[in-house]
Amino acid sequence: MDSQCQQAFKELHDFMYSEVYLNPVAKSEEQKVDGFITALFEYFTKNPDMLRGEYIVIAERDGVDRAVMDYIAGMTDSFAISKYKEIFIPKGWAN
Repeated sequence: MDSQCQQAFKELHDFMYSEVYLNPVAKSEEQKVDGFITALFEYFTKNPDMLRGEYIVIAERDGVDRAVMDYIAGMTDSFAISKYKEIFIPKGWAN
């Protein structure tokens, strides 16, 4: 790696550690992640018919657990939160 690229990498590395990986706000949310991911995993393994596209093929080839792991691993944070809300949070209604 040339010196300019190495410097850019160091700056990115330092930023990611200080502002993302070790950020106190982000760290305080970490404890919620295990239950959140576990709930999504359990839901989709019990409801594999909710998987679409390539994940159906993966489920047939490698099993439902692998397909669900790949599906969840590929989710952005906002999509995962949206899916969690859609599945687990009751929706309000008006009369």
